[in-house]
Amino acid sequence: EGLSWVSSIAGALGISLTIGFYMLVWSDPSFHTDVVKHFTNQGINFDFYCHGTHAPSVVLALVDAFAKRPDVARRSVPSPQAYLLPILAFVAWYACVLNANFQLTHEWPYPFLYSLSAHGHAGLYLTILGGVWAVACLHRWLVLSGSGP
Repeated sequence: EGLSWVSSIAGALGISLTIGFYMLVWSDPSFHTDVVKHFTNQGINFDFYCHGTHAPSVVLALVDAFAKRPDVARRSVPSPQAYLLPILAFVAWYACVLNANFQLTHEWPYPFLYSLSAHGHAGLYLTILGGVWAVACLHRWLVLSGSGP
């Protein structure tokens, strides 16, 4: 049951990762001109890499949501409040990684980050926190509704 609880958290993060990547990064034209083109010119199929690392997480999370045994799902899915601490830890870790990368390389991994002020970055991380939590609640509902009577 502990693993099932962790998979619920991971499912929420996976769905959020996919949505965030395609909404914030893949839809940004400068990502294609600055990043994808750079790697393509080096002979790397970066389109394949991007889709291969971001698309499967939503599929796996949804399969997991509907593949749980009903009795295990009802007992192991955390409350909406219980999602907050792991999500907060993930967002804090991700913010630290992005900022540490910038401090070391003076480069942001995603071009849209250059246009944000310090307050914009803080707002982005808070938005990610709220968005991931909302997706976690949706994932929780999917797990519970997919678990049958």
